[in-house]
Amino acid sequence: MTSLESPSTLKDLALRRIYLELIYKHQLTHCNLGIPATQIESLTMLYQQLRKEIKRLSLSAIVFIDGLYCQLVPNFYPQALVVTDGLVDYENTIRKLKTLVEPFDYSFMSLAAGFETEFFATYYDNLVKCEIFKPGESLKSKLVVVSCVIHHLLEGHDTDAELYLDVMQLSIRDFMENYWLGGIKLLLGVIQRRQEIFDEDVLRNVIIELYAEANKKRRLQRAFESGAGDLMRFVRANEEANRSLAERIRLRMSNREL
Repeated sequence: MTSLESPSTLKDLALRRIYLELIYKHQLTHCNLGIPATQIESLTMLYQQLRKEIKRLSLSAIVFIDGLYCQLVPNFYPQALVVTDGLVDYENTIRKLKTLVEPFDYSFMSLAAGFETEFFATYYDNLVKCEIFKPGESLKSKLVVVSCVIHHLLEGHDTDAELYLDVMQLSIRDFMENYWLGGIKLLLGVIQRRQEIFDEDVLRNVIIELYAEANKKRRLQRAFESGAGDLMRFVRANEEANRSLAERIRLRMSNREL
């Protein structure tokens, strides 16, 4: 058995085939990744199938990502499978990611429809050229859902975002505690969607409280310093404070189960 036929590589190839088949069947493209409500039934079926395949392949989860959210990936795990929408500028994205984390250990997969084998061959060649992984090297099995949840909340699609969480069997509190920077972006999405206002000190206290039990204060501080500038700018742009919203979100994190 050659290296390209090893069990781990065969599992990776199976995962690629699953995505090609599912995405092509449901005709997902860059323009409809926002998942309009009219598609929710078919997408529910899609993610139910993905959950089965993830379990069958002993994978934990998947990172869905597009060019807007490429900066979030390195803040989670040093090993991840990044599923793109197929329209990401590979070399620029890869260059940016390489500057954010060492060692760089990511694998990419396209979420674009209609490219099939020819596209993947070109895609793989680009990844090898950019030194993401060597020919025959297996994709990583420790994966995590992040960007789709953030994307849908920022776009105001409550039901869709909760669907993603449900697929991976995560509560909102789990999401906040385990995906710390994603949790900050999630909270930002809640604020923007409801057009309500946070006092910066209240915001800091709420998030710090959420992370205190998980002993993530140092990582949280780094997030504020390096990865959550947009959140702070949003907060500073508002002069009024809404402490009741902070309390409602805190209670939601504590009590709600998805």
